[in-house]
Amino acid sequence: MKTRIGNSGQIGPMSLEDIFPMTVVIIIVFVFIALVFNALGGHLERRGTESTQKMAIELSRILCSRSDLIYSGKAGLLDSRKLTSTTYGDLSAAYNVTGYGFSIEIEDLRTGAKWTYRPADIKENTASKASPVAIRYSADSIHEGLMKVAVWRR
Repeated sequence: MKTRIGNSGQIGPMSLEDIFPMTVVIIIVFVFIALVFNALGGHLERRGTESTQKMAIELSRILCSRSDLIYSGKAGLLDSRKLTSTTYGDLSAAYNVTGYGFSIEIEDLRTGAKWTYRPADIKENTASKASPVAIRYSADSIHEGLMKVAVWRR
């Protein structure tokens, strides 16, 4: 590429033969910038997904061990009466996680009974965790169940 100082004192390409190499250099720079932003965007998306997945796992652990839902201090043994009387508002007030929303679905695998706690503004990009639980109906009636916790960024 020829650069010369012209009569007007400007430095730059002085003929048509310099336009093609300059165009190639500009295209290469734009492709490089696009690749860098693509790689960075993928990395940030993976980190966000990982943190949301960790939040779902942690919330699942907390729910299986808190007195709001469990039967008399026995972690993992949910009380059917507490499940029926609890609302999403109760859970969201007790487990307010800044920057995240969540929904919970508990299903009795033997009878098919479901307890669902969810807000009106559910997002599509959610990370979810399913945990086996036991649901106590009475002293001699305990059923196996599944608790699904979905978490998303607000």
